Amino acid sequence: MAIVVSLIADSLAELEAAARRQEPLADLLELRLDRIRRPSEADLARVIRGLKKRVIVTIHGAEAFGDFAGDVDERLETLRTAARAGAAFVDVDWRLSLELGEVAGKCHRIVSRHETQGTPADLAGLLAEVEAVLYEGDVVKLVTHARTCEDGWRVLRLLRERGKGLVAFASGEAGSFTRYLAPILGSPFTYAAPALFVDAPAQPPTAPGQVRVNDLLAVAPPGGLGPETAVFGVLGNPARHSWSPRLFGMALKGARLDALYLPFEAEDVDAFLDLADDENLRGLSVTAPFKGGALARAAASDELTRRVGATNTLVRDGAGWRALNTDVDALRETLERGFLAHEQRTGAVRGPRGARARGGRGRRGARGGRSGARAGRAELVVAARRDAAARERGGLRRRRRRVGRPRAHAVRRARALHAGGFARATRRAALRGGGAASRRGGRRRGLPAAAHAAAARGGRARRHGGARRRVVRAPGAPAVPALHPPGARRGADAGHVRAAPARGRRGRRGMSADAERVALVGLRGAGKSSVGRALAARLCWPFLDLDERLALLGRMQALPGGAGELLAELGEAAFRDLETRALAEVLDEPGPLVLATGGGAVCRAENRARLAERCRCVWLDAPAEVLLERTRRDATPRPALTDLAPLDEVRRLAAEREAWYAELAELRVDVARDEIDTIARVILAHLRR
Repeated sequence: MAIVVSLIADSLAELEAAARRQEPLADLLELRLDRIRRPSEADLARVIRGLKKRVIVTIHGAEAFGDFAGDVDERLETLRTAARAGAAFVDVDWRLSLELGEVAGKCHRIVSRHETQGTPADLAGLLAEVEAVLYEGDVVKLVTHARTCEDGWRVLRLLRERGKGLVAFASGEAGSFTRYLAPILGSPFTYAAPALFVDAPAQPPTAPGQVRVNDLLAVAPPGGLGPETAVFGVLGNPARHSWSPRLFGMALKGARLDALYLPFEAEDVDAFLDLADDENLRGLSVTAPFKGGALARAAASDELTRRVGATNTLVRDGAGWRALNTDVDALRETLERGFLAHEQRTGAVRGPRGARARGGRGRRGARGGRSGARAGRAELVVAARRDAAARERGGLRRRRRRVGRPRAHAVRRARALHAGGFARATRRAALRGGGAASRRGGRRRGLPAAAHAAAARGGRARRHGGARRRVVRAPGAPAVPALHPPGARRGADAGHVRAAPARGRRGRRGMSADAERVALVGLRGAGKSSVGRALAARLCWPFLDLDERLALLGRMQALPGGAGELLAELGEAAFRDLETRALAEVLDEPGPLVLATGGGAVCRAENRARLAERCRCVWLDAPAEVLLERTRRDATPRPALTDLAPLDEVRRLAAEREAWYAELAELRVDVARDEIDTIARVILAHLRR
C-alpha cells in the first residue's frame, strides 16, 4: 500500500516547498499543476529530481474537482513535459487517454475517471469504458462521489471483485472511510491531504472528503494497511461525530494489532449489511437507530439479546453475524461496583437519544438498562429529553399517580421534571444528581434544596446547557452537580497530603461532565502524569499528557520522538512554540479531560490565558530536593535549561514559575509524601465542593 499526498499551489516554487515538507509522510507525491501555466521542462526536472519520493504529475479541471482553465492542447503538452522531466506517473482523464498516447521515458500513465455528481448504479460499465482506452502497463483509477455510506461500499465491492491493480475509492465526507479501506481491499494507492505543520501555512485538500495524511497514519495499524488488516467500526446515524474510533483505534494501536476502527454512517441497516460483507469486516458496534434492525439481520443471538430486543454488537460469524447486547452486563457491573457497593438502590439510564448512557443509547438502550437494573436488584431512573419519552422507555403508564406529602421521590408527578425528562420505572425512586437519594440528617444529598423543593411542588425544570445537555434546575437554583457519586464524602482530606486553596483563582462549585476540564500544573517530577491518570480513572474522564501530543506533532514533522528529544533538537524557543500549538489543539477539542501539562507550559501568557479560561487548575508542588530525585529516576531525561547545577536549576525554575502556578491554581497540593491514589482523592474531594 502506498500513500499519495496530493498537493496544489499557485506557483511551482510554492508547490516544491510544500512537497519537501510533506515528503517524510508520503510514499508518493502528487503535484497538481492546475494553477501553474506551461511550466518548463527544466523547472519541472529540477523539482522532481530534488525530491526523494516518486512523483505523480496531473492536471484536473472541474471534471475532477480541479482548477485548470486552459485548453486540451495545453493540458496534454504539460503532461508530456512532466514525463520527460522524470515523473514516475502522469494522471490523465480517460477521455483524453488516446489523445495523450504513450509517454516518454520510464513514466507510466494513470488513466482516471471521476464521477463528481454521485455514484452511478452501473460501476462495472464505467470501468469497462475506461479499460477500452488503456495502453499496456496503465493504472486505472475510478473515483465516484459518495452521497451515502452505502455508495462507498458499492465502490469497495467493485474494487474487491476487480482484483489488485485498480485504484478505487469514493470522494465526499460520506465516502471518506473508503480511503482507509481501499488499500485493504486491493488498491495499490490511497490519496491523502497534506498534513498540518506548526510553522507552515495549511495546505488545502485537493478533493472533498480527503483525509489528512497525519490522520490516516494515526488510524492505521503500526505495520500499515494491508490485505490482512481487520476492520471494526461503529454503525449508526449519526456516527461520524463519534469518539469511538479515537478510543478503540488507540487501544488497537497500543496493543499493536493489525486492525483499525472506523465510523459507518449508514442510511439503511439492511442495505449496509448487504454491501459490507467483506471478510475483513470483523465486528461492529451498533448504535441508534439500528439496534433493532441489526438484531433482525443477525444469524445468531443469545437469549438475553433477544429478550431485550436490541443488539449493540455484531460479530462476524462465518458468512453471517452474531448479535450480542453488552449493555445489560455493563450496567449490572456498574451497579454492583458503584451503587450497590455504597448501599444505594438507583440506577440511571439516559435515553432515548442521550449521550451519557448507563445501559446504552436510545430506546433500545433503555431496554437494556431495565434488564441490567432488574438483574442488579436496583431501582431505575430513565433519563430522556421529553417526559413522555422517558415514561414510555421506563414502562410507566401515562396517567398521574397521587403523591403524598413532599418527599424525594415526589417527582413521580407528571410535571416534576418535564424538561429534564426524568421518570421512574419502579414504585419508589429518588431525585438525586448522579445517584440515589440519602436522607442523612434529614436532608437529601445531591441536589440543591431549591431543586428538591421545585421537584416536590411538581414545578417545571429549566433547560440548562443547550440541546445536548439538559439537567435539573429549579428557578433561581444552580445546575445539578455532576460529580457526586453515591456515598462519597465531600471535602475529606486523606493521609498527610496538604491541600490548601491557592492564592489565584477561586474554586468553582459543581462540575459538568461535558463542559469541565482539569489541568494539573507544576514542575517536572511533581507527578502530574501519574496523578492525572488516577484522577481521570476516578472521574471516568479521558486523560492526556501534553508531552504525548507534543511527540505526535514532532513525528508529523519527522522530528525525534519524546518531549526531551524535541527540546534538545529545536531549542527552547521553538519547543515552546510547538507546546503552545499542542495546548491550543487539546483545549479546542470537545468533552471533559484531565490534562497533565508540561512544567514550562505556564511560561507564556497565552497558555496561561487558555488554561484559566477553559480548565480548573490544580498545582502539584514539592520541595526542590524531592523533584530532583524524581527526575533523576525518570526514564525520559530532558536537557538542562540553564548552566546551573541541577538542584540550583530546580530552585530557580520554582522561583520563576511560582507566581504563575499560583495565579492559575484554585488548589495547591503538597505531593512530597503521599501515594498517588491518596493525592487523587484529595483533588477529587476539592472538585466536588
